[in-house]
Amino acid sequence: MKKSSQKKDNFVTIRVSDEDLMLLNAFCENFGISRSDLIRDAVAQYFFMSLNKDKNPKMILSKKIQKMMFDSLNPSKIEDMAEASFKLGQEDDLVDQVLNKDPKKHNNFENFLYILKSLADNIFPENGQNWCKKVSVQAKNENKVFFAASHDLGQNFSIFLQKLVENYAHFYHFTPYKLDISDSSISLRFKS
Repeated sequence: MKKSSQKKDNFVTIRVSDEDLMLLNAFCENFGISRSDLIRDAVAQYFFMSLNKDKNPKMILSKKIQKMMFDSLNPSKIEDMAEASFKLGQEDDLVDQVLNKDPKKHNNFENFLYILKSLADNIFPENGQNWCKKVSVQAKNENKVFFAASHDLGQNFSIFLQKLVENYAHFYHFTPYKLDISDSSISLRFKS
């Protein structure tokens, strides 16, 4: 579900109606995106929207509504949401199963880095669940990890992201040691 690199991937052929092809071409031209990139993103979004849809059904929500919801939450509700999101995220393991990823075969550093990169590649960005504008995950040695994200959902959403990422950090025995947070960005540093 990661964005395709410059290497050639496999080909899949689909049939669409003349009307759908006209809409597809107009959309791609209007937004300056290739048909292949659009369809690849659509398939990735479909996979992630479909993960565990019986246990954890997902829905599309306007960013304006999402911001209003987060703005109305008190600190304990934000922590509750982050904890619930963390638990549901642990259940969404279909991709790991398909890709034969077994967290037990790796150490805490590799697992924490893998989880953060999965979130950064598949959930947080605009071509994922569209939580953030930009996301960065970096590692230094095997004991320090850096996470940063920018968004337009307000201070409470920054706090939610902080709590969510900290839940993963604690699970993999990492401790936050530096935090910068604002109404439109967050940066966290962790060490083991």
